[in-house]
Amino acid sequence: MRQLLIFIFIISFTAVKAQKSRDYPLFVTASPDLIIPNAEFAETHRVGYGASILFGYKLSNNIAPVVSYSYYLVPGINKSVKELSASLLKAGGRFYLGNFYLIGDAGMIFTSGYDNATRFVFGIGGGDEIKLGSRSKLDISAAYESFNTGRNNGIFAVRLGYTFLIGR
Repeated sequence: MRQLLIFIFIISFTAVKAQKSRDYPLFVTASPDLIIPNAEFAETHRVGYGASILFGYKLSNNIAPVVSYSYYLVPGINKSVKELSASLLKAGGRFYLGNFYLIGDAGMIFTSGYDNATRFVFGIGGGDEIKLGSRSKLDISAAYESFNTGRNNGIFAVRLGYTFLIGR
């Protein structure tokens, strides 16, 4: 009986603490992206641009699963190299350390132009959230995304986003 009471106390305390941290658990971030080619991809393409939208749900102060969609345009280094048009659909997680976070995600990249293919993509990065108001934040982040195509292809994506907090 004593163990049951201790267990109930711990669960109750945890649930109350989790409730306080989740006043606005759902968030949506929209951002323009600066795309910097890396490795062999940098030999054929210049700096590009894109846009991303990310949906997340804070399970606690430290963990938030996320899904995102991004669209990138990366021009060729000259007229003989076609521009890369890419759509990325990914899922992953954010791991918060205060306002700073680490992100890891994986999914699919659908490319056309330079390379017409569907491939696996994974990314790792970090960012910082700066509170703007009671339901909004400025999200500054950078990530490395790899989409190997038999060659060493990857990009650095730098984002400056606006986050909307949705909840009670």
